[in-house]
Parts: sequence; structure tokens; C-alpha cells
Amino acid sequence: MSLSKHSIENLIDLVEIKIGALEIMDGEDKREMRKLQNCRDELIAMQTGIEMPRRRGRLKRTVPMADNVVQLH
Repeated sequence: MSLSKHSIENLIDLVEIKIGALEIMDGEDKREMRKLQNCRDELIAMQTGIEMPRRRGRLKRTVPMADNVVQLH
């Protein structure tokens, strides 16, 4: 499906308005915020013609390595 540039701009504006109005109260709100941000990113990619990589599943959590750790006794 193809959308006009004007339609994409309108959709981006609507998503950004919803992002600005969303109040984060719990985990469900955080998930909704991430979905809206991903939606906005996809619309911007459509607008610029950049192909977005598809993500599936949960993102891996990484733990930073502690090279300079001082142990206190």
C-alpha cells in the first residue's frame, strides 16, 4: 500500500500529538509509548524512503561489563 507524502506527514503529526499527550502510569503505558515511537519511526522511514529493519521478539538485555571494579572488604 502506498501513501502520499501529505498523508504520511499527517499521520506523523497525529502520532506525535498522542505521544505528547500520553501519561506514563504503568507498564502498559510504557508499552504503548514504545509502540507509538516505533510507529513514528516507521512513518518517518516511509517518508524518507529508508527501509526499516524488522524486529521480532524481545530485545536482548545487555549488562555492561565492569572492568574497573573495586571490591571493598
